[in-house]
Amino acid sequence: MNDRPPPRPPAGGGKLSDRDYEILRHLKRYRVTTREVLGRLFFRDSELNAVSKVVSRLEKGGYLSSHELASGTGRRYYTVGATACRLLGLSTRKAGPRGPQALLTDYAILLYCCGRETESARKRLAVSELASKQPNLLGKGMDAGRYVLETPAVGVSTLGFVRVDHGGDVAHIVRKCAADVEKRAGIRSIRQLMDERRFVLVVVTASEDKRLEIRDALARRPWLVQFRVEAASGLAPLVSPLPA
Repeated sequence: MNDRPPPRPPAGGGKLSDRDYEILRHLKRYRVTTREVLGRLFFRDSELNAVSKVVSRLEKGGYLSSHELASGTGRRYYTVGATACRLLGLSTRKAGPRGPQALLTDYAILLYCCGRETESARKRLAVSELASKQPNLLGKGMDAGRYVLETPAVGVSTLGFVRVDHGGDVAHIVRKCAADVEKRAGIRSIRQLMDERRFVLVVVTASEDKRLEIRDALARRPWLVQFRVEAASGLAPLVSPLPA
């Protein structure tokens, strides 16, 4: 992915700062974002009000689109706007709201990578980046948009695949994880990463209680991969329990 800012924005969109370009590149990578995440990443020394001013300006210029996160919560999330789509060479469909399942997945990956400080830097991989690192993961059923690269301050990087809890029971999630591992273990380069403990299967759920249940259920059987199970409470309004 080319991170160099374009020479100028389209006519009528207004002049963009370097930070504005960084925000748009962030959105291109993560597909959705929130004011809180933008504040943590790009406004560390500013109040949330400063974030709101920049977001309002970018939204007015068509660079951001605002959508309701979950009915009745009053919370919003952002996608690229129509002007940003033209600037970044994206389909203008990207400016619309995400479908319920896609929103939950994208929001979970955003919170996992950018929602808080972690020991390792976490980055969602664009499909083009995954293609250069592990092209065998681009096949059907491999969910090329759900991989993350985790880079510790010291040591080697780790490739992760994110499994998001959409409200199923714990047994359902464990079965999904088993299928995830089985499909990827058949790829020689991925099996090598598994053997080297450089591949992790990440499970993101909406509550600490569910996190502990999933962790304990996974620990009851042997696996070829490492697991990381994390809770992101911000997902709770988006999760609807599935029928048993």
